[in-house]
Amino acid sequence: MIPTREFLEQHYEPKEIDTLSKLRIDLRDCTAKQQFDIGRAVLAKLWTNELEYLSKTTFIINKRSKVVLLKPNHAQVAFYRQVIQKCRDEKRPIRGILLKARQLGFCVSPDSKILT
Repeated sequence: MIPTREFLEQHYEPKEIDTLSKLRIDLRDCTAKQQFDIGRAVLAKLWTNELEYLSKTTFIINKRSKVVLLKPNHAQVAFYRQVIQKCRDEKRPIRGILLKARQLGFCVSPDSKILT
């Protein structure tokens, strides 16, 4: 679940690297479910802001076929704040229609559910 220290050093700050490295060692004898549950809880405490959490835990493959951390662009941050946070605050389902979605940096994963 948690990459090697060498990989972490490419993407995170020293404090985050230490925490994640310790967590990796602590979780090595746990079952996969325990690793998932404990890991998620620690990561949520490490990055309390959801947008920061997403940008620190979501990796993408860029145009050069290199694995990099997601850096949300202006449109993605605006959508998060104006739609997702608002829906969560109002305890409503999150719904959004994005015109020209790929041009704004949004894409649909193959396993997402699309309503037609």
